[in-house]
Amino acid sequence: MVKDLNDPEALSAAEALPTKAYLIYIDCESELPFPNKPWYRYEISPIAPTLRAEDKDEGYAADMCVPIFPNTSHPLGRTPLRTEPVFPYSNCYHWAEFKTDIRVRGRPEQFDERQATLLPSGEYNKMEVCLGEDIPRMDELRSQHRAATGWQDPAVQPSTAGREESLDRHLNSASASTSSVNTSDSDADSALSDESENSVAALMEVFSGPNEDMGVIPLVDLWLDLAGNLKQEDIPNPLDFFKERDAIVRYASGSLRNVKCDRH
Repeated sequence: MVKDLNDPEALSAAEALPTKAYLIYIDCESELPFPNKPWYRYEISPIAPTLRAEDKDEGYAADMCVPIFPNTSHPLGRTPLRTEPVFPYSNCYHWAEFKTDIRVRGRPEQFDERQATLLPSGEYNKMEVCLGEDIPRMDELRSQHRAATGWQDPAVQPSTAGREESLDRHLNSASASTSSVNTSDSDADSALSDESENSVAALMEVFSGPNEDMGVIPLVDLWLDLAGNLKQEDIPNPLDFFKERDAIVRYASGSLRNVKCDRH
């Protein structure tokens, strides 16, 4: 995220930031998977080793989650989701309203999807039903807490540059069938004129989603072999992922603001 900005100070700060390996569920692909791209964009849900983190301001309660079998523990007795193959950890949950976007680096050797742990469509539908039941309760708990504490909505500030709007949108996105991560190369030779190359570039932009927010979306490496890369006792609190992301975004956005100032 920071390396492409050519800002040594921001890059040094980002490289000094301690990072961890996180367990995630790939919910959907956010754009068409054209081959030979340096990265691919996905909407994901970080997986947690505990019940839902409580947050009265947002209406989050500990039971707003679904266990992943072989974990069978839940305050409301919700039926655990069953993956294929069996999930390699016994303490994990899907949290309600806990999604964000990431960019996954492509690999020349491609991803071996035979190593992936999948959530069958029937189990995915069960998850959506359970977590969907939590949303109106979130709204109710949030309203009750805000009424009891006299909370007031902050004054809306005038809109600034589009990039800062993108920053806000993605920093808030965490409060809101496993997709393919195949990045196979095409065997066809390329023999395009300048005009046709421009046409292809335009087509890819149309189907790839907006790039103005690229600097605020985490760029990550992905491993499909869960047990081979992460021990159960090392599964981190997924809230730490957002702390890392927010720190990197601050470095990136600060660098961009400095560039804008230098140009005036």
